[in-house]
Amino acid sequence: MKKTGKPHNFDNPREILTTPEFNGVFDPMQAIQQAPTDSFNHETGPEEHTRLDRLYKTVLESSRDVISTMTLDLKFTYVSPRVTDALGFTPVEMLGLGALDFVTPESRPLVKFNFDKWLQNSGSITDQTQNSLVIEVQQISKNGKKLWTEMTGSFLRDQGGAPLGIVAIWRDITKRKLLEQELRNAYESLEAKVLERTSELESIDEQLLLEMHRRQQAQQKLTESENRCQAIFQ
Repeated sequence: MKKTGKPHNFDNPREILTTPEFNGVFDPMQAIQQAPTDSFNHETGPEEHTRLDRLYKTVLESSRDVISTMTLDLKFTYVSPRVTDALGFTPVEMLGLGALDFVTPESRPLVKFNFDKWLQNSGSITDQTQNSLVIEVQQISKNGKKLWTEMTGSFLRDQGGAPLGIVAIWRDITKRKLLEQELRNAYESLEAKVLERTSELESIDEQLLLEMHRRQQAQQKLTESENRCQAIFQ
């Protein structure tokens, strides 16, 4: 959202990423941000502006990830069209809503804790490790389906380095989480079988020891009986 309080123009994606109050850098836009600086000169002709607008729009719309910008209180100010495929909501439906509105109740406390901690450290300009946040989030789609996403957030800062907003990339990791769960289940199943087999072996050992003890007792009684017989006939 611009300082005027109006949402960004969805038909002009270049406005979202080059607005003067924001100078954040995030991976999907590196190719464009490395373009010659004179490409963004306000004196550039209308044809060049149109070309750049199309370039930005292509990058945003072709990304397999959802790209968004948020205020510091996590209200969406821009969401790329990819969100419709991911969550079923249109970008316009997402505007003004909070990131936590699309998080499952189970995931919300941890997500809020990580966001709050990150925002508390947002004033650090020299420590670049505080500029980014990567967390796994379980979200709810429009039809109620749950999916896992990996959110990578970076602060959008003004020329003085003060944070003004957040740019976030949301990547669907549902398949990865399912595979991780399958691996955990397989490990737990294997561990249970090992414990069960160990218990069986211990039971067999006990039975063998008991049988050996019985045989030793029988042998001892037989030896004693033989000794008594020898004593009688002597």
